[in-house]
Amino acid sequence: MRDALLRWSLTRRRLPALAWWLVGCLLPLVGCGGGYQLRGKVIEGPIAQVLVVDADDPRFREADSSGAGALVWGVFEPDNGIDRQRLERVVADHEGHFVIPLDATGAGFLMYEIQLTARRDGHQGARGVVPVPGRGGRVLITLPRGADTLGNEEDYLGETLRDAQPYLDGRR
Repeated sequence: MRDALLRWSLTRRRLPALAWWLVGCLLPLVGCGGGYQLRGKVIEGPIAQVLVVDADDPRFREADSSGAGALVWGVFEPDNGIDRQRLERVVADHEGHFVIPLDATGAGFLMYEIQLTARRDGHQGARGVVPVPGRGGRVLITLPRGADTLGNEEDYLGETLRDAQPYLDGRR
């Protein structure tokens, strides 16, 4: 009986320590948010597109200033209704590289999507939904030369009101 009580006492002391040790080991795998940075590059290309590529993709690594000055912005989890998060707008540097900070728990590890839009004077705009790249992944945005035919950012409230107008007017 005394041995059983001694074992129980040791187990009660060790269990919280073991739990905190497990939390400490697993927390870096999931992330706490705030540390992920979406890295990408804008280049001139034949069609407007948004892609996820490996960091060692030759298009990403080669010196190319064709995307310099492009304006890039995104929407985190665009199909998630109320949890959508607009990300800050950034301007691509002299080689077309950009970095967008993303404050989401597990970004780059868990499966999330992001809608990215890029525009540059004298080029068509590009918009696409891609998975948030994990470690070693980058976003590559290609913009063809020509007039920008990309519409404005989606106006969900305006679109909803336009769709609801016939019901509000009593026409249906």
